[in-house]
Amino acid sequence: MKRGWMKRAGQRAFALGACAFGGWSTQAFAARIDPQELEQLRGTVGMLLEDVEEFYHVTLLIESFMLVMLLALIVVGLVGYIKLRKEVRELRRLVCGEDDFAAETPEDVDSPFEPMPSFEPEPEPEPEPEPEPEPEPEPEPEPESPPIVRFLEAYNEVNDIEDPALQKARFASLLAEFSGKRFTCTNPEARKTNPNAPPTFETRDEGDFWAVEKGDGSDDYYVIPDPMFPYSEERHRFCGMKEAFASNYQEGKTYTHMEIEAPARFSLMGSLWAPQRPGKIVLSGEQDA
Repeated sequence: MKRGWMKRAGQRAFALGACAFGGWSTQAFAARIDPQELEQLRGTVGMLLEDVEEFYHVTLLIESFMLVMLLALIVVGLVGYIKLRKEVRELRRLVCGEDDFAAETPEDVDSPFEPMPSFEPEPEPEPEPEPEPEPEPEPEPEPESPPIVRFLEAYNEVNDIEDPALQKARFASLLAEFSGKRFTCTNPEARKTNPNAPPTFETRDEGDFWAVEKGDGSDDYYVIPDPMFPYSEERHRFCGMKEAFASNYQEGKTYTHMEIEAPARFSLMGSLWAPQRPGKIVLSGEQDA
């Protein structure tokens, strides 16, 4: 017992001696170090600690990024695996027949995710009907020819008829169709005694001048000679023909056919007719008087 007590006393004495020596050593070492160097050492240690801390943060960021990428790869792999299984199942159904593959349940894959919804393929849109071609615009009706133009066209057709009776009937019908009027020279005898006397014209039922309205609401008429009368010297000189129409008449000749190149123009005042502009005719079928 005495030996144990001495052992504990020796241990305490050794510990107190070690503490005293450590304190004396620290004071001696601090007295030897320059305070400025100690401050620099502290600054260097602080910078190293900051670098270590920054590196630690960067390491944490890299580890976080790697974890996220790993999770993303896992998700993509699972989704691809599920889609592949569905495609294989669909292929088997097409190859083996729907009845043989109907027993297999589609939900046989353990997955932490909800099964992806299946979408029916959208029906192809029906082709739009081709637009109907626009109807071609109807051609505008040609403006109706003036009455005198239509009258002269019909006149030339009837004038070529060789049968006198048929020609006379057709000319009468033509005058009735165009509401034609007739007039004649009323003073041929007076002009025989006085060739310088001007001709006078008046409406007559059997006149040898035919008149068709100009069509503008005025009292002017287009005038042509009756082609059924021979064109003789008396008719040319005394019946007003030379004043109404320029022609190729030769003195002493009689002509049985005429063609109209231009109608004359007269104005009607009551029953009297006054020449306004001469026309032109071409005579043929000449005979000696």
